[in-house]
Amino acid sequence: MRERVAVLRHQGYGGVTIMGHRAFRTLPLRPWTLIHSAVAAFVLTILWLIAAPYVGRFWAATFETWFDLLGLQGTITVIETQGRFFNTAMPRVTIAAAPPGTILLIAVGFLTAAGLLMSFLLKAALTPVSYLLRAFCFIQATAVFYFAFFAPYFPHDLPGYISTMLGSSMAFITALPAIMSFTFYIFDVTLVRKLQMTFLVMLHLVVLAPLQYLVHVFLIVKLSTLFMPVLYIMFGLLPQIGIFIAFYSWGMSRPGWQDDHPW
Repeated sequence: MRERVAVLRHQGYGGVTIMGHRAFRTLPLRPWTLIHSAVAAFVLTILWLIAAPYVGRFWAATFETWFDLLGLQGTITVIETQGRFFNTAMPRVTIAAAPPGTILLIAVGFLTAAGLLMSFLLKAALTPVSYLLRAFCFIQATAVFYFAFFAPYFPHDLPGYISTMLGSSMAFITALPAIMSFTFYIFDVTLVRKLQMTFLVMLHLVVLAPLQYLVHVFLIVKLSTLFMPVLYIMFGLLPQIGIFIAFYSWGMSRPGWQDDHPW
């Protein structure tokens, strides 16, 4: 009887065996898996550091091309640094952005209040959207308050902001092989799939980063520095981390050998 109950515990009402979720399994960490995960991450990191200056020049070329197309008045230069083992090259975007005027502050203040009110009127099915909207309104409200009373003390300019964001993206992409080695390479997937997933994530971010921050430049130049805080917090590195998580989820949803084993 106990044997029968033990079998029934892992069957659905239709008699089909319920497969164990990977979150409740103990992952066997074999020495070879740890070794080749570390080696793969190390080799990919070295290759990336060699390619990084070319990526920086590609980002600079992207900014320069779109500045011409959008009619933005600014200059793009490439700052090269000679390191002991590796060189770096990063774009420097020189362009001015004005602080917000009184009319813009009042208009954005009313729109922020309206957005906050709207977040409490959304249906229960849109609860995640309402919390996201409240976070957006809170950040924008603090920006309105700051620029209304302390605008001369705002410490950031647009060139420094873009340099910081591009540097953060470069650092994040550089860390991806190490992150993948601890979170993805240790699972039962082939080496080809591990390298493929890492390459896809890094390539996506390489293309995304300059376009993403080009939008930041365009909005801040056309509107004002009033929107720099919300762009930094909500639309800076956070979407890139979300993209990494999305790729990771897709990679982990593909079956491995453990999916053939029940509880």
